[in-house]
Amino acid sequence: MTDPQDTTILTTSRLSIGYRAHQQNSLVLSADLNMSLKRGRVVGLLGPNGSGKSTLLRTLAGLQPALSGAVFVMGQHVKSNQVRQTARVLSVVLTGRIDVRNLTVIQLVAMGRYPYNNWLGRLGADDRKIIRRSLEQTYLWDLRDQMINEMSDGEQQRALFAKALAQDTPLIILDEPTAHLDLPNRVSMMQLLRNLASETGKSILFSSHDLDLALQVADELWLLKRGGTLITGSPKELCEGTVFEDVFYSGSPISGQNFLNVYFQRLRNQPPSQ
Repeated sequence: MTDPQDTTILTTSRLSIGYRAHQQNSLVLSADLNMSLKRGRVVGLLGPNGSGKSTLLRTLAGLQPALSGAVFVMGQHVKSNQVRQTARVLSVVLTGRIDVRNLTVIQLVAMGRYPYNNWLGRLGADDRKIIRRSLEQTYLWDLRDQMINEMSDGEQQRALFAKALAQDTPLIILDEPTAHLDLPNRVSMMQLLRNLASETGKSILFSSHDLDLALQVADELWLLKRGGTLITGSPKELCEGTVFEDVFYSGSPISGQNFLNVYFQRLRNQPPSQ
């Protein structure tokens, strides 16, 4: 009998990411990527600025077209022109604060049910159960009637994550989910991702600049080097070599490398919890 945890949720086939410029010319950030992500796994995507982390996530989510190759979620080909179909297999939380008025937390989270509703957007009993469960899982049920624009950054980020949970997809992709949060909220958000992956079996892929926290919560790291090379492995495996130096030196000035040496040595003296 197949172990559900061995189910592959996301795969790519010779994926090339970047931007199309003039006619036949393209800016290629990374090429020939063959990746996979299994059910219930938390994967952290890290790398220096400009390496293409956000571009990779947007391509995997179908928000921008691949230069070549393909992305599959649950065997379904993800394409940028199939928004509603894609929204049933993956949900996305992008970087940025919410700038909306006259919208409550529960109204925002209810938008996660859009891919399953008709053009009238009417919610059924099952929809309401999923919305409530998503709010409870993110500790927002008691704040369900609060206006989004009156919430703290940490609460807003949890509301966006609750919306993604309400979408009820096997894969959730988050671009810098802790970007605007203070330390306590960063820790809380990352632990929430870890707990929900374990409890729900959903796969979570997030990008981050916070290597310390990523090492503690991720089952696997994807390290994207400037120039397009992708290195993958468990936090423990990657801490044993000099991979971090190889990846992050590619995006740092020479003057900052001594500080990075001290930082990486400290990380190795405090190995990940897995």
